Amino acid sequence: MSWVMYPKVYEKYKEDLELYGDVAKLPTRAFIEPMELGEEVSVELEKGKVIGIKLQAVGQLNAKEGTREVFFDFNGMPRSVVVADNTAQLTKVKRAKATPHEPGSVGAPMPGVVVETKVSLGDSVETGAPMLILSAMKMETVVAAPIKGTVSAVVVAAGDDVQAGDLLVSLTPPGGDTID
Repeated sequence: MSWVMYPKVYEKYKEDLELYGDVAKLPTRAFIEPMELGEEVSVELEKGKVIGIKLQAVGQLNAKEGTREVFFDFNGMPRSVVVADNTAQLTKVKRAKATPHEPGSVGAPMPGVVVETKVSLGDSVETGAPMLILSAMKMETVVAAPIKGTVSAVVVAAGDDVQAGDLLVSLTPPGGDTID
C-alpha cells in the first residue's frame, strides 16, 4: 500500500533498508542528520537491553576514497567505522572499466598514477607499441598496445589516478568497429 501512495519514498526506504539494515531502534534524528561531537544516544535493542552510543571524533577526509573514519564509544568500548563522506563523493572520479573480452579496450594492469601518455586520438599503433606509462610504488610500467589499430579514445591524462581494470585507451582495429 505504501508503494502505491508514495512510490519514490517507498523505493528510497527499501534502498536504505538494504544498505543499513533495520534501523527502527535508532532515534530518527541520529539517522537523518549527523551527531554532534560528544553527543550520546541510547538505543534499546530489546526490553532491558540498552546501549549508549557516543560520537568521540571524526577523522580526516581520505580524498581518494571519499571516506572518513568515525570514532564512537559503544557502552564505553571504543569502536570506529569508515563512512562515505557525501560532500567528498561529489568530487570523486569514477572511471569506466575496460571490457576484458575486447582486445582494443585497454585497461590499467594495476592501480597507479598516469605518468605520461604517448598516444593521442587518431594515432596508428602497432602491436606492442607503448601507449602510456603508469607509476605505482615508485616503479614505472609501460602499457603497450595489445593489437594493431587506431586510437579512438584516450580517457586519461598525466597525473590521473587509476585503479586496476580502469579504461585507459580504446583502439579500433584496421577495418573494424570502434571498441569502447
